[in-house]
Amino acid sequence: MDLGNNKDLGPLAGAVVADGLLGGATPALRKLLLDATSLGDAGAAALAAAFRAGAAPQLTELSLTSNGLSAVGVAALSSCLGDASLAALEVLDLSINDMGVAGAGALALGLRAAPAGSLALRSLRLDEVGFSSLHLVILAAPPYPCYISYLTTFP
Repeated sequence: MDLGNNKDLGPLAGAVVADGLLGGATPALRKLLLDATSLGDAGAAALAAAFRAGAAPQLTELSLTSNGLSAVGVAALSSCLGDASLAALEVLDLSINDMGVAGAGALALGLRAAPAGSLALRSLRLDEVGFSSLHLVILAAPPYPCYISYLTTFP
């Protein structure tokens, strides 16, 4: 499902999409592209709640680029990695969000909290997210319960 580039949607879009997922509207959803929809942290939290409730067990790609996410929104989403709510997720793109070092830390904690072998994540895009390559080294340091073969950042 691609709802990207609809900046007028805002945080309410996260709640609406979450309600749709929870209501069973898309039980086999594999891609959720919400780039540039102005979700913000509230929208990310609503999505995370739906993921934790098991609303998207087959989701393999989640793209939330350019949504005004801070460390708070990233932490909410990262918790879904830690509890394996997004176990099928292979591609995660959080580029162009000002998550900063705190967001990188939250993401690392979420990844490290997942049980061994419980994540399919292979591609993690973090371009223009407010931290340097030094922080990337910290983020990329194992152990992780998955093998990330594609990790990008561009300050």
